Amino acid sequence: MNKKIIILVIIITAAITIYFTNPQLIGKVTEVQQESISEETQPVVITQENFPVYLQQQQIIQELPKKAILSLRLYNFDTGERKWVADYTIEKGAVSEGIPENSDAEIIIHSKYAGKLINNFCQTIQQAKANGDVAFELKSDKLSLSWKYRSLMKYKDCFT
Repeated sequence: MNKKIIILVIIITAAITIYFTNPQLIGKVTEVQQESISEETQPVVITQENFPVYLQQQQIIQELPKKAILSLRLYNFDTGERKWVADYTIEKGAVSEGIPENSDAEIIIHSKYAGKLINNFCQTIQQAKANGDVAFELKSDKLSLSWKYRSLMKYKDCFT
């Protein structure tokens, strides 16, 4: 019984000491909580100009080999035939507009998936593949590409 009372007195003393030596500590925590509650998240509008900025944040893009060069081509069928709407060069940790001169492979995907690619690249490629809206063109032999991109084997289900 005496041990419980002594422990309780020590805890109360410690709490009072902390409060009086730094009374702003409790107020700051409350303020931070109120700020985070009042913040509202605004949806991001994806445009052709900001698309590369968001796509390059995807983990798979960050993990590409140093000398990787991929081409991403977006198309639509709005006019009844395939129309190219955007071309991007993908390298390790970077995405830029334009078609690369010498790419290792080309990913051709319907533009309706562009907004989804920035949220979950792998899942979006799988969905587009299931719907017949994506194609891959290898610009080198499979053995060379397999060796060069061996560090991405954990993503193989995205493309098979």
